[in-house]
Amino acid sequence: VVSLAGYTPRRILPLTPTLGQSWQETTYTSGETSDRDDNPTRCEWTYRVLGHETVNVPAGRFADAVRVETTARHRFFTYVYDDWYAADVGLVQSLARNPAKSDEVLVRLQLLSFDGGEKAPKQSETDER
Repeated sequence: VVSLAGYTPRRILPLTPTLGQSWQETTYTSGETSDRDDNPTRCEWTYRVLGHETVNVPAGRFADAVRVETTARHRFFTYVYDDWYAADVGLVQSLARNPAKSDEVLVRLQLLSFDGGEKAPKQSETDER
């Protein structure tokens, strides 16, 4: 569960995600995206597990990362996020796309480094990227 400033907490990933699993949530926010602070804006979130993939980021190569597609429908816009979560690490990559503009990638977030002790990828594994 994640709670961001101005948003209600939301579930990002089930403990044991399975292929095709989906869930929905509704959040409300106030501020820049709202008419007024006393009139919060509604956002519909739809999540879907697309599968397990290997993802390469500056922090290393993560095999069997869970890929989740999230669609956020807001009053003014819709964005689609592709997120990859690695076991014992968390979010390793996120791409934000705008389906109204040919799915161009608006934001790319990648894990730059990771110090997870014994669970961290070994240097030889990251060099194979």
